[in-house]
Amino acid sequence: MLHSKFYCFNGIGKRCRVFRFAVIDARGGSIGIGDDTWIEPFSLIFGQAGVKIGSGCSIAPGVHILSYGHPWPTVGMKESRKGIRIGND
Repeated sequence: MLHSKFYCFNGIGKRCRVFRFAVIDARGGSIGIGDDTWIEPFSLIFGQAGVKIGSGCSIAPGVHILSYGHPWPTVGMKESRKGIRIGND
């Protein structure tokens, strides 16, 4: 995990591997990763609106998983947040 970056990380399962240069940043939201999942080099995961990755998954090198909320400042609209869910492999 040398040179990988983790910020506001909620949970990682057993026997997971996060390769160097991967960035996992909840950005005030949440990120959960199941057992036996690999996050390959140069992957980027932002979880402001929530990210859940199941067990036995492999996130390929350079993949970006970006979960954001969208604030709508106009009258009558609420902030929209829908997370990303990746099931078990």
